[in-house]
Amino acid sequence: MARSPNQKKKMLLIRNFFLENTDPTHPTTLPDLIAMLEKEGIPAERKSLYDDIRVLREMGMDIESHGGNYYLAQREFTLSELKMLADAVSSSQFISERRSHQLVRKIEGLTSRFERQQLQRQIYISHRSKTTNEFALLNVDPLHQAINSGRKISFRYFSYTYSFSGQRGWKKQYHYDGEYSVVSPYALLWDDENYYLLGDYPRRGRICHFRVDKMEDIHILSESRVPPPQDFDAGEYARRTFGMYAGDESSVTLEAEMELANVFYDRFGRDLRLHQVDDRHFRAVVPVHFSGVFLAWVFQFEGRVRILSPQKARDAMQQTALRILAAEKKT
Repeated sequence: MARSPNQKKKMLLIRNFFLENTDPTHPTTLPDLIAMLEKEGIPAERKSLYDDIRVLREMGMDIESHGGNYYLAQREFTLSELKMLADAVSSSQFISERRSHQLVRKIEGLTSRFERQQLQRQIYISHRSKTTNEFALLNVDPLHQAINSGRKISFRYFSYTYSFSGQRGWKKQYHYDGEYSVVSPYALLWDDENYYLLGDYPRRGRICHFRVDKMEDIHILSESRVPPPQDFDAGEYARRTFGMYAGDESSVTLEAEMELANVFYDRFGRDLRLHQVDDRHFRAVVPVHFSGVFLAWVFQFEGRVRILSPQKARDAMQQTALRILAAEKKT
């Protein structure tokens, strides 16, 4: 048989056909492959297809055959893994809604068109709080470069404020009147659906964190960064910083009901040591960055968790409770 001018595309077309149109519940046949190739102007015979499929298997494609039916049995990602990845992208506050849609479409391309339908039904993006900073995702690459090269960075940092007069709505407000902040970057940390940069911040004189989606005009500087402390641990920093609201670091002794042991495990990790008080209660000393968010965490248990020490933590808890009561009496 004379070779078609398109013959060089043959193997790639067969590979793409298996990726797009087959899975364990949707096999194809050699006549299907011949028909597909003929539409592309490429004549093919069964014998040549056997050789092509053999080569694709040798190249790592898990093509199985049963009774004349052929299909791609396994892929790089399972459908359940793709659902998890797509939902993580969709729910992430760090990624804007438009970019979430773009990324989910790319994730969908990693499976067959049949499983893609299940994946699309799985994902719900609307009505979730999302960043409006379309360039947030682009911030990640220069931050990784700076961390890997050990260089300082400069950037402008902003928050959102609401204007109740004139043109009402949310507006950016730059910190330090828009001046650039210089930071020695140490790590990127994902916490509570947001991405944070951890690094040494001379203005504060300690390690701080910054929301990546609230950073603008990032520049990698030629100056080497301040080395991180030998005991620096990004995971430990996250465990101590509730809701990424930093406060003074402190060791707090808590007493809680036994049924909440698993809650403490999830929050503080397996290295936390519990000490039994009686049949119903345990105590634990937890290192935290003391803040209102930590107090809110304790409040949610409605008295089933108590702060025992230090006294300033107990006082802060009581004062917060009194402020809440006073505010309620005004309504």
